[in-house]
Amino acid sequence: MRRLEIDNLLQDPENSRWLRTALRTALNRDPVDAAADAAKLLKVLERHLAEALRDEVHAEATTGAASRAQSAAA
Repeated sequence: MRRLEIDNLLQDPENSRWLRTALRTALNRDPVDAAADAAKLLKVLERHLAEALRDEVHAEATTGAASRAQSAAA
């Protein structure tokens, strides 16, 4: 990644503070180690997202079923 791209990521206020800090920290590490850790982090975050979405869909389905049951009983 060219330095200009890195600087743009670090200076863009649309990027979270967490992302900018993680990038600064990673750039001070061995690039192989940083990339390996980033890949592990990505896998964990993808699983976390999938679980959160599954839980949300389940909650909406449960809430929707309860609402339909209440409407039918009324």
